Amino acid sequence: MTAVATGSATISASYSGQTGSTNFTATPAVLVSIEVATTTPSVAAGIGANFTAMGVYSDNTHKDLTSQVSWASSNTFVATIASDGRATTLVAGGTTITAALGDVSGSLTLNVTPALRVSLAVGPTGASVPKGLTQQFGATGTFTDMSTQNLTAQVTWFSSNIAVATVPASAVSSNGVYATATGLGQTTIMATITTPARQPSARPSAVFQIPAR
Repeated sequence: MTAVATGSATISASYSGQTGSTNFTATPAVLVSIEVATTTPSVAAGIGANFTAMGVYSDNTHKDLTSQVSWASSNTFVATIASDGRATTLVAGGTTITAALGDVSGSLTLNVTPALRVSLAVGPTGASVPKGLTQQFGATGTFTDMSTQNLTAQVTWFSSNIAVATVPASAVSSNGVYATATGLGQTTIMATITTPARQPSARPSAVFQIPAR
């Protein structure tokens, strides 16, 4: 016998002219499991991830319980999760995201990968030095977790006008790159990088001017 709706009913059975009956009460369907899901089970540090909790009931119906469950992360050093199912990723690693309602719970593993670079800045801007001298430049990357990193030695440097200034490979170090003023005029010092980034590599630049004496 299967209950199809809540309420009471009398169940009867007859055999050889004799009848017996009993009362039967169908109570509301109960929660039997919770399915946790996300469209981004693997995400870079600093990028959020949205989780949902779908309740499965004894009558095989489903209900969105995302805002009703209690959310938890097994490793809050890697990621935390808010009451609305929004996870904040902090550092690379793995954590288990769990949704619970009463005695029923469900979980899903979240893999957090290293932060991705989102921008590259070159400085200083507007530098001006006499012909024959050098100017130091640096490149700083900003990542999805809002951290910054000195990328001076990892980028490739260019001068838009080598008649005005050159950037020899031997002048590049982690402390900075030194552009040499070889003529009068203005050039743009550029840096490019091909390491993985969230967005296509740009070519940030800084204007470098060698004034006439």
